Amino acid sequence: VDADKVLDALQFTLMASLEARWGDWSVFTDVIYLDLADDESKSVALPGGRFSTVLDADLALSGWVWTLAGGYTLWRNERSYLDLLAGARLLALDTDLKLTGTGPFERGRKVSSSVDLWDGIVGATGRVALSDRWFVPYYGDIGAGGSDSTWQVAAGVGYAFDWGEVMLLYRHLEYDQGDD
Repeated sequence: VDADKVLDALQFTLMASLEARWGDWSVFTDVIYLDLADDESKSVALPGGRFSTVLDADLALSGWVWTLAGGYTLWRNERSYLDLLAGARLLALDTDLKLTGTGPFERGRKVSSSVDLWDGIVGATGRVALSDRWFVPYYGDIGAGGSDSTWQVAAGVGYAFDWGEVMLLYRHLEYDQGDD
């Protein structure tokens, strides 16, 4: 599916993360929620070709990606650091497909499916300071378990305030499910 179709179907999305540090140890959590929906109508010829009906398909997909990991600082100076991390990631997806037709096919059919995939992950995260306030955050992990493999990378630019930080990141998260 190309990106334009995904953006057209997007109903709502949310991404949030939280990190806490104690000396060389850290813990973080990251949550992504997405809600997609689309519908399509198509005229379908019935067997024999003399009659046709219009079928309406409504598809809804919602999902959570939740990562929880702990880290240990391998290297640091005043404003930069490199952490090794280990943890788990959950991919939870729910899909609903409703098909309805016209004429004798007016009765609808609904199919629903859910999956929860847990994967162990290992990776690295950190930042490189550009000045007292500006920095470049980076993150990468790889894992497996419920899926054949999963990996994620992120990098961008951030600004530190006295009360916290704001970052603009590019993020790529991928799952390999094989034939599943």
